[in-house]
Amino acid sequence: MVKKDTFKDKPKPPNREQIIADLASVPESDVVFLQQFSDSSSLHHSKEDTSDHSDTSHGQNTGQSEPLVTDRVKINQTYEQVTKLIQLHTDLASEPKKLEEKYDHLEKLGQEVADSISELRSAAESIVKRTKK
Repeated sequence: MVKKDTFKDKPKPPNREQIIADLASVPESDVVFLQQFSDSSSLHHSKEDTSDHSDTSHGQNTGQSEPLVTDRVKINQTYEQVTKLIQLHTDLASEPKKLEEKYDHLEKLGQEVADSISELRSAAESIVKRTKK
């Protein structure tokens, strides 16, 4: 059986104005916004800021005001968390090799201890033999 395409064309994505209109009409109690922002003041600022931005090449905005202090703090915290996560991932990637080296070292030390014990037993046995004669 040959599978036929049921959709002729994909729907066009909304343009910037349609997105802004949709965001402006969303109630403040919308679950999506409540989970994304910790307080409703960030929601008000983010809604207001979207109407002030104008498009330029490469997605940059002209006339854009500085990010709010709380937004910058959140951005910095997120950046720090991501860099810590990357560092932890790098550290974890090298851990198996480090653990294998430590295991090999402990095995070597264990063998040295076993050899020392054997030598001590031999020395003790030879001393016992000498004293019996």
